[in-house]
Amino acid sequence: MRRLLIAALFAIAGITLAAADDGAEREARWKNVAGDIFGERPIEDGRQLLKLNIPEQAMDAALVPVSVEFIGDRPIAVVSVIVDNNPMPLAGRFRLGPAFARQDLKLRVRVNEFTLIHAVAETDDGRLYAVSQYIRAAGGCSAPSATASADVLARMGKMQLRRDRSIDPSLVPSRLLISHPNYSGMQQTASGDYTPARYLERVTVSVGGVNVFDMDGGISLSEDPSIAFTYEAKGNAEVDVRMQDSSSSQFAQHFDALQ
Repeated sequence: MRRLLIAALFAIAGITLAAADDGAEREARWKNVAGDIFGERPIEDGRQLLKLNIPEQAMDAALVPVSVEFIGDRPIAVVSVIVDNNPMPLAGRFRLGPAFARQDLKLRVRVNEFTLIHAVAETDDGRLYAVSQYIRAAGGCSAPSATASADVLARMGKMQLRRDRSIDPSLVPSRLLISHPNYSGMQQTASGDYTPARYLERVTVSVGGVNVFDMDGGISLSEDPSIAFTYEAKGNAEVDVRMQDSSSSQFAQHFDALQ
């Protein structure tokens, strides 16, 4: 409840800022962000490859659902989700492996102020394609953790893998739930101090020893990250997840094959 109230206050305050956030400013911001992430590489219209689904206005700016839908059958090697106006815009860069199935990729992000969110695909020939959508939300990067600090430390790094059955038994729709505060460095404690940034830097998922994806993360990824994807069952169909955060802590978990 406290998080929702703070996010709402930031959203109200952000209306004034949004009035001056016209299309030219958004384009200029994107040009700077894209240059930092992709250098001088040209970025083309990606509407024939991707569809980005996000709410027009978020109920909770610290837990904004993002869905990237793959269109057509053109091979895509990497997908990046970018929150343009966040202090650290890159929420997740997914390097897709042989066991990744071309279904929707979903995650949750923080949104610090009214902004464009971009999804950028890199095809196997190295070309870049982008789609974007504007969202009205604010305060997500500074919203306090919803979990007491002692509980955070006790469960940090624990994971759940929720899997569903599909008509095609070789395809396994899944949701990876990760216990990690993904501290942004912008959150204040009750004493007024700032909690140091500590966020997921890398998440690797494999099935039967075959890579599903490698994700590079940052502070724009939400607290307790949730990543939904579909994998192709390979080898013994057992799933392994490995993670590292910005404090160099490493976590790993093994999941037996879906019975």
